[in-house]
Amino acid sequence: MSLALDNPGDIYYVIGKANPSGLENGRPEITTTIGVPDASDPAGTVDPFPDTAYADQKVTTSSIEEWYILRKDVPYNGTGKQPHLIQPDPQNVFNPSGWSAASRAKTGSVNCPSVALIDETVEELETNTTYYAYFVIKGAAQELSRVYIFQFTTSETQKPRILMNTLGSGDVEFKTDVASNGYYRILSESDKVKIPMLNEPFSKFVTDNPRLNGKQVPACYLKPEFTLFDALTTRYNYQEAKNQCGHTGTSGATDPCYFPERNGDYTAFNELNGGSYTIFDIYANDPSRGKVYGLIRDGSPGFGEPPGTHANAG
Repeated sequence: MSLALDNPGDIYYVIGKANPSGLENGRPEITTTIGVPDASDPAGTVDPFPDTAYADQKVTTSSIEEWYILRKDVPYNGTGKQPHLIQPDPQNVFNPSGWSAASRAKTGSVNCPSVALIDETVEELETNTTYYAYFVIKGAAQELSRVYIFQFTTSETQKPRILMNTLGSGDVEFKTDVASNGYYRILSESDKVKIPMLNEPFSKFVTDNPRLNGKQVPACYLKPEFTLFDALTTRYNYQEAKNQCGHTGTSGATDPCYFPERNGDYTAFNELNGGSYTIFDIYANDPSRGKVYGLIRDGSPGFGEPPGTHANAG
């Protein structure tokens, strides 16, 4: 994390998972609630009272008006309006000892003697996981600030990039950009025809996929002519997928189609940003991934069809 203050002071932080259950609108690891904005909040601060998305998020055991926060209202990386937090309390973030939530969270503090950026490393976070970071500031007046909240998503374990270099005379050199172990199987065009699975519509390989968080696969990838082979060989690009989705009036979290994002950036999985993911990588369900793995490693793709008789493996 890169942290800075307008004036010298200390920053205290607690970091917990945004949705450990993985359920739609699942509760964060650290109980986080918001209330109706008051005069201390800037104009435009989210108001859960009239927001229908909060209809089933109200804390029924509370004596005051408060609602469990939704991820859509947690800002990224210091940008966006801060919600009016009721929980957690600033004192818990400042001194988390004895706070039950802190036993599952990462805690720490940073001294900022000037306006310069201070880098703080938080270790042992899980990969490809969204977290909420809670901050409290203590300045020269020794008073605690309100609790500020931001969200971020950790990167996936680095996916090796496979580089191919044609050497001539039918020879091809394979390299990866990081040390890796893997399996490969070389299929000719005629071999591909002999493996019916590769020619099946990709729509058969995306059903019951919890990775999609209850959202849809863009319709362009569900057309009968778009095959599993196409999905394996077509690079994912957010703009292309979005343009062909058919929902031009929506974006981001409100879109009925699933588009992966990292820290609010929906282009993070594009090839130019280091993604190099295929349509299969983004939308295929786990059983389909297992079948393709079986095809590459053992030549047994599933559905009872035999592998190509001339396929080379290594």
